[in-house]
Amino acid sequence: MNEYSNIQLKIRQLEDQLSQSTDAFEQVDCMNELAGELFVYEIGKAQNYCREARKLAELINYEKGIADSCNKEALCCRIRSDFKKSILLSREALAIFESLEDKSGQADSLNNISFMEVNVEDYESALKNSLRALALAKKAGEKDLEAFSSLVIGMVYEALGDYP
Repeated sequence: MNEYSNIQLKIRQLEDQLSQSTDAFEQVDCMNELAGELFVYEIGKAQNYCREARKLAELINYEKGIADSCNKEALCCRIRSDFKKSILLSREALAIFESLEDKSGQADSLNNISFMEVNVEDYESALKNSLRALALAKKAGEKDLEAFSSLVIGMVYEALGDYP
């Protein structure tokens, strides 16, 4: 089975889980996870999941769910090259994750922000945010977030012509 087939299978499983769930918190998490899987392949569907997740999360006062939906929608905006909206959504998520003291969520938000800052050529801020994301990801023990932070740091140095 190739990677795309694995993703398709995961999407079907998540959609089944969503349709069978009666727990609102689980539904929010499921919609956010679906958005994260779909944003590259079916951006419109991904954004709909983000918006529905956020509405439900707000209704049940699920702060982490709200922040996750902001970060997932930021990914969709990134794909659509709406970098400013992506940064705004990620900053909103960051503020929530900071209030929850969620290091992993903070690192994810900062990675989104710094990646967008590279796209809008705000390298100084991108470097600052990606270094902060890397430190938080290390504290949280999140290897994927550490790797992405390192990637963004490398992108910044490349853009600045600092190749070593």
